[in-house]
Amino acid sequence: MNKSEITNPILQGVYGRIAVGNIGEINNGAQTTLPPPSAPQPLGENDTQWMKNANCREVPTDKFFPSDGNGINIAQEICNLCVVKENCLEFSIKNHEDYGIWGGESERSRKRIRRQLRRDSIRNNN
Repeated sequence: MNKSEITNPILQGVYGRIAVGNIGEINNGAQTTLPPPSAPQPLGENDTQWMKNANCREVPTDKFFPSDGNGINIAQEICNLCVVKENCLEFSIKNHEDYGIWGGESERSRKRIRRQLRRDSIRNNN
C-alpha cells in the first residue's frame, strides 16, 4: 500500500507506505513471520472490531511499549505488516493514545501528526 492508496481522509497526506517483509527477532530470539494480511474492512465511528485482525494480538503487549530505539524498530516491523495499521493509527490519534507504538508510529511521531492535522484543520476553516 502506498500513500495514494490510503482511503482514510484523516490520515491522507500524513501516513507513509506499509513495508512488507519478515518480522525480526521478537520473542527471546525466535524468528517470527506473520501471515500475509487480508483486505481491510470499512469501520464505523467507534468500531474496534479491527483489533481482532491486528498483528499485535499475537505478540506480548510490552513489545509495543519499548524503552529503546531497537524496541521501537521491532514494534514498527510488526505494524508494517499489519492490515489494520491505518485503523490503529487513526484510533490512537482520535483517542489521544500518548504511549507506545500505534499504527507503526511512535509517541513523538503521533504528536507531529496530530499537530499537522490541527494546522490543516485551521487552514481549511479560514
